[in-house]
Order: sequence, then structure tokens, then C-alpha cells
Amino acid sequence: MHYPSGNGNIIEFTDSIYKKYANGNLIKSGYYTITRDTSVREAVGILVAPGQFTDRMIFDNDTVSNKTFIDISDNKLTFLSGFFPFDGGSSVSYERKQN
Repeated sequence: MHYPSGNGNIIEFTDSIYKKYANGNLIKSGYYTITRDTSVREAVGILVAPGQFTDRMIFDNDTVSNKTFIDISDNKLTFLSGFFPFDGGSSVSYERKQN
């Protein structure tokens, strides 16, 4: 599903803290880490371009849930997780807000 730009879904990052907003309301916050992980093909079940999604973001020290891979390019942060062959995959992108 695609949403238009400026729809109120925002994710904000500092050095180790994230905050998720929907329609201007804080809906979740916590801690995150980023680690190198090149198992994207096995984890999500699809091919990705070489060099993409080689890092994994771990939210709130949760290493048991589906892996969340990240890619940053062209001012856009994209999350990839779940297993696509079983209709469980998810790709979500956020565009960097210009100050």
C-alpha cells in the first residue's frame, strides 16, 4: 500500500533512540542498534541488488522477531522484513524530511 508524502507517518532517530509518530501522535519509542547482516535473501525470500539491505536494525533488543533489514539511498530509508514467498513480507520507505 502506498501513502502520499506528508501523511503524518514519521519515524525519528537519534544516536540510539527511535520515535514513531502517526498523525502527529507518538505511538512507539525505544532503543535500536544497527548491525551488519548479509542474510537478507534467506530471511525475506527474495533477491535484492548486490550491496542493498546489508544492515539490520534491531528494535528494543528484540533478536527473536523477524529480521528488519535497512537500506538508505536517495534520501530514503527503506525497511525490509518478513518472508515474501508466504505473503508475509513487508517493505516500508520513509523519505528524509528536509529542515
